[in-house]
Amino acid sequence: MYLRFLAVFAFILTSLSAQAQAQNVDQYVSVTPPEDWVVHHEPASGSFGLAKDEDRIYRLIDKQMLASDTEEKFFYRDVTSLMSADAVDDYGSIIIAFNPAYETIALHHVRIIRATGEVVDVTQQGEMQLYRRESDREQRIYDGSLELAFLVPQLKQGDTLDYAYTAHGRNPALGPHWQYRFSHNYSRPTQRMRDRLLVATGTPAFLKAHGGAPEPTITQLGDFTEYAWAAENVPGQSVEDGIPKGYRAWTSTTTSSVEFWSDIGRFFAPHYDPAQYQNTQVVGIANTIRTAHPNAPKAQLRAALAYVQKEVRYTAVQLGVGGFIPRDPARVLRRGFGDCKDMTVLLISILYALDIDATPLLVNTEYGAGLNDDIPRIRAFDHVVVRASVGERNYVLDPTRGEQLGNLDHLQQGLFGKGVIIAPDSVGMITTYVRQPEYYNDVVDTFDLRTDPDAILFTSKATYVGSEADGMLNWANSVGKAEIEKTFFDYFKGIYPSIEITNPLELVIDKTRAKLTVITHYRLPDEWEDDTETGGQVFWASPEDLLSKLPKLEDDTRTAPFAIAHPIRFRHQLKYLVDPSWGYDNKTDFFNSAAFDLKLAVRGKPGTTTWTYSYVTKSDRILSKTWKDARQALKGLDDTRWVRLDRPGEGALVTRIGLDSLSEDDWVAVVVAYMVVVVLAMLIYVSYRAPPTEAEMKLQILYPVSTAKFLIMSVGTLGVYSLYWFWQNWRWLRDVENQNVSPFWRGLGLAALWNFSLFRRIATQAPEARPALSRLAYPLAGLYLVFSIISQVLDGEDSPLVLTVLFAILPVLVALPFQREVLRKNVENQKWVARNSRFGWQAIVTLLLWLPILFLMGVGMGLAE
Repeated sequence: MYLRFLAVFAFILTSLSAQAQAQNVDQYVSVTPPEDWVVHHEPASGSFGLAKDEDRIYRLIDKQMLASDTEEKFFYRDVTSLMSADAVDDYGSIIIAFNPAYETIALHHVRIIRATGEVVDVTQQGEMQLYRRESDREQRIYDGSLELAFLVPQLKQGDTLDYAYTAHGRNPALGPHWQYRFSHNYSRPTQRMRDRLLVATGTPAFLKAHGGAPEPTITQLGDFTEYAWAAENVPGQSVEDGIPKGYRAWTSTTTSSVEFWSDIGRFFAPHYDPAQYQNTQVVGIANTIRTAHPNAPKAQLRAALAYVQKEVRYTAVQLGVGGFIPRDPARVLRRGFGDCKDMTVLLISILYALDIDATPLLVNTEYGAGLNDDIPRIRAFDHVVVRASVGERNYVLDPTRGEQLGNLDHLQQGLFGKGVIIAPDSVGMITTYVRQPEYYNDVVDTFDLRTDPDAILFTSKATYVGSEADGMLNWANSVGKAEIEKTFFDYFKGIYPSIEITNPLELVIDKTRAKLTVITHYRLPDEWEDDTETGGQVFWASPEDLLSKLPKLEDDTRTAPFAIAHPIRFRHQLKYLVDPSWGYDNKTDFFNSAAFDLKLAVRGKPGTTTWTYSYVTKSDRILSKTWKDARQALKGLDDTRWVRLDRPGEGALVTRIGLDSLSEDDWVAVVVAYMVVVVLAMLIYVSYRAPPTEAEMKLQILYPVSTAKFLIMSVGTLGVYSLYWFWQNWRWLRDVENQNVSPFWRGLGLAALWNFSLFRRIATQAPEARPALSRLAYPLAGLYLVFSIISQVLDGEDSPLVLTVLFAILPVLVALPFQREVLRKNVENQKWVARNSRFGWQAIVTLLLWLPILFLMGVGMGLAE
């Protein structure tokens, strides 16, 4: 309420002042001829092909400037033909902005040249009014600028308007320093263009060309040096959108009286010397802080910053020298408000009394690090902050930010990139390295798909750090928790239309680490979509918060840099809690460019999968030479932005692969055909596989293999591996015991019949016979035969597939005691046992070949039900 009252009060004062100024035009504006230093140029006339489609034709644009150590004058003349009603409206009021604290305007002439050639001088006929400009009033910046509005009478379509004026004056706060930028192109064609700089002898002048600007013609004219540019039939210049602030894309020349950045730091140093501001009030504030935080410089620095941010309200009254010269801290404390210069001087004065090293730092909030590409000039900055040091750490602190969260090592420092130190021994432009958090925004969206069978439980946890936390806290204090909850709900409803709130919004504030976390809880009852291709349902999610931060690069090519928001450090995680039987991914993809790093990391385990997207900028611009790489990186992320989760329905996968129309008989035929192919492949491999040597065979007794491998391989192949095991044992008896047997027929062909002999041989084989197992050899071999016969009988058309599978596995269990006995006999041959028990590529390939059989049988059993 208090701030609103002040704003209304300021508006009333400004309005009253505007009315008063409107009555005193003569105080600031005179009508006089141009001074002798101005060179007269005739405007062009006649047809101008480059402007044939334009509604206004620039016949002459003439800019001349005179600069010395003590004065500054700027002459401007504009001669333009107005070919449309819109052009007449635009030129019907001539607007000239100036600062009445140190500038005056000399209006030379306003003429109308009719299409017939008649010249009408309306200099004395037009109405002149003065208005307060104050274009930054919403930002509480008042610089006292005025606008002179000259209302041109009798102006008609087809006329040519010719007017000229000179602005006199320089802000006394700038001393001998001046600057100006001459534009050599406009967006529309110009028939004749003249630019001229006249610099007094002994006054330094430095020039820097931009955008391919031409070199000036330099002439010595008595006590002045003239720099002149002349051009005819200048085409209109087109500049791409999205150019970074401070990048000089237009063809222009910047002129300045400053050679080095350090000159600016030294020039302003006397005004910022904290020693001259050590009064009783400043010292008292410092003593209070010292008492509260004894022997703790970091805590004292943090407390001093908090004091200025809390006790002084930011209001920039930049009238006259106030735009460049700070006010005495005593006055600032008395008024309770001040601009960046005032608050900076107050803070460094308190720190001076605390024996903490601190200096002012000139920065540009729009140009950032691009300031380093500019020519040294006195008006290159729009802000001043404090650079303080404690131990070996430097801190860039902005007292105008308002109250901040965090201790000294966690609060948001100024991210200006470049700046100029204000000090008698200024080193000029420096890079301001400040510590940044890992992420300014860290969002975790959790989708619980297993707790509620009828809906998805959705929890969003958004953590804001540093400046983001300060902004969120300010918002919360302004609008209240209920409004924040509504805003979040409306945002998510645009993504998930069926969303419902399940628990109130939570705000968690960490004042020490400058963090604020917003936690919201929702239920999504109707977000599964039917998928006709799979027969199941699909849920889609995307990291919308992160995607909103990415630059939009629509053009295929570009010649100028493209501005992007910087710094951004954003992470967005999509976490899914699913049934442990569902599949999951593990992968990492990078989509990096010179200007930013993009990364997608997918990590999963049974029951949980997390997709983590991160976006970290490295620059405030994308250069033309890296434009394609940046577009490719963004496209790569866009291709993976959607996360699809499939919830299988009954027979969903069967539907997807087109097997839902098969009958049970068809399923049996498919399974048998595939099984025959796999078994034949295994037989061919076994036939051509090189057998072990006789020496290798003697290192083992029969064919030992671990029980785990025996069971896994036998079950995984529906008993076929046990036949392979029988074959290996018969081969050992043939090659080592020299028995006249056929391993193929006894192990693979007719194993159920020959197991009577094999089981007994295993039980009685040296080095130690097992009489008890020997007595069970025939009964178990008989049981193996019965199970084998039953499994063959169950292959009939009326047999349940589940029983067929069961009786294919039961013989394996019958053979298990004899497998264990072979393993026991090889207790001294562990090296060979380990070799046989490894899951080599052959075993893995075999299991993979049998997986489709198991799947088909499983689907077949499901359809049978």
